[in-house]
Amino acid sequence: MTAAQWSYTLLTLGRGFSETNAGLVVGLFWGSLTIGRIGFGFMANRVPLLKTLRICILMAALGALLLWLAPHPALGVLGLMMIGFQIAAAGLGICSNVAVVRALSTFHEKAGRWRC
Repeated sequence: MTAAQWSYTLLTLGRGFSETNAGLVVGLFWGSLTIGRIGFGFMANRVPLLKTLRICILMAALGALLLWLAPHPALGVLGLMMIGFQIAAAGLGICSNVAVVRALSTFHEKAGRWRC
């Protein structure tokens, strides 16, 4: 969320993007976040959770570094999109979906034991 909120200002005031182009880039960020959420939501029960989380966090940090140190504007845009995709995967897609599935399965196990 923070990346989306400050990226417009960073791109317009700090990187010289026009308002229109900065808005398009922020839209790409939200698009990559949405694609990451949907894609990793489908894969939540098919991938090893801890390994995937580690990779996603590392890739998000790499995206932030790319955005920060980008020698070319296109690399900064790529970095912002990497942040969106990886954060969606680590924070929204995999974690939340796995947590819901595990909570429901635990609930059903316990509810089955409570029946008379």
